Amino acid sequence: MKIMVLSLKQLIWGSAIFAGVLIAGFVLLVSDPLDVSSPYQNDNPQAQAGAGQDSVPTSSKVEGNQVTANPFSSEKPTLALDVTMEGNKANIKMLTDNFTFINTAENPSQEATHGQGHAHLYVDGQLLGQLYDPEFILSKLPKGEHEIKVELVYSNHLPYKVESVKMVNVK
Repeated sequence: MKIMVLSLKQLIWGSAIFAGVLIAGFVLLVSDPLDVSSPYQNDNPQAQAGAGQDSVPTSSKVEGNQVTANPFSSEKPTLALDVTMEGNKANIKMLTDNFTFINTAENPSQEATHGQGHAHLYVDGQLLGQLYDPEFILSKLPKGEHEIKVELVYSNHLPYKVESVKMVNVK
């Protein structure tokens, strides 16, 4: 039979740690993690001059790697893939709404605009390249099952978070 001996110092430390964890857990339980209204209040005096308006002023042109058009001015793009197999060749058509393909390889200074951009092509999880046209052909696919994923991106490669995935089987 083992006997465990605790010193008074160990008992006090253990009680203090237990109480701290209990208090922290209670605070996290009663706090609202989605309450972010106070840190993001608009401090712009010009915006506050129009009292009664709940809008935040926006700019359609932002410097750096940001999108230049207001992303809320038009609907989010949609994407579907139409894949036709011919042996080890896949003919793929990207069916999009609210999206225009632009070739940023020819004009790298093109500003990112909502509703415009290109696509990134992934086969079996690996990035194969960028697509500037809605139709393309994947040839010489090896035998077996493959995952083809296409993701729409802005001209500065920021994702729209719009993608489509198709599984194909090469016999």
